[in-house]
Amino acid sequence: MAYRTVADQFRPLFTFWDTVLRELYHNLERSLQTGTAPTNLYEWIEGRAETSRDFQQAMIAIARLVSGEVAGKLKFLSSGGRLLDVGGGHGEYSVALCRKFPDLVAVLFDSPQTLAAGRKHVVAEKLGQRITFQEGDFLAGDLPTGFDAVLLFNIVHGFTAEQNMALFRKVRRALQPGGRVVVLDQLDKNIPMASLTATARLLALSYYHVLGGRVYPFDEIAGWLEAAGFREVRRIDLIKVPGNALILGQNGESHEYP
Repeated sequence: MAYRTVADQFRPLFTFWDTVLRELYHNLERSLQTGTAPTNLYEWIEGRAETSRDFQQAMIAIARLVSGEVAGKLKFLSSGGRLLDVGGGHGEYSVALCRKFPDLVAVLFDSPQTLAAGRKHVVAEKLGQRITFQEGDFLAGDLPTGFDAVLLFNIVHGFTAEQNMALFRKVRRALQPGGRVVVLDQLDKNIPMASLTATARLLALSYYHVLGGRVYPFDEIAGWLEAAGFREVRRIDLIKVPGNALILGQNGESHEYP
């Protein structure tokens, strides 16, 4: 999709947040008092096709800011193989990775409504032969297996520690021996600028209120990965979006990253 201006590109983001603030933030005090999210954003959005479309277009716009940098950091994908993009329904990261690495094929795994945006995006990018789709619930059900890499991009902040631990165990079962998980998320602590720290705190409050999640520190996420059986867990900070990072872990026998 071509955009005339930056405002056009990010208009769905502002439209989405306008809807969320008007409809979901009247009971913020309740979540702070009870420690429980009154509404789950992902469940709420499934019943709202227009808001879901705005959300996915917003996620594509944000992903385009960093997808090139992310692809440049994941050089191990140059050898090709099968990629599983969990919760990556809009498809932008898989599109960017498949464009950079010609021998890579990808499967987008997400809910039916979310994948609707991804199908249009992949067709528009003419990558329908290399990127396919599988509908499913990655929390309630199992993941498909036999993959060389699994992406969990902007997923972890939406769930509790227990849910993330269970998801990491599923991801490990989805990977071939030696396969790698790649997490992308905002991280708590060590954020370089005061304004970005404030933004991270507001995001953390939002995740808590509408999802029951939060922004986690690297050490906590790394601990979950190691407890799930991943090795050589490491962090790669992103330059274009300070405070965001890739976290990589390997399933199986240890060896050096290229």
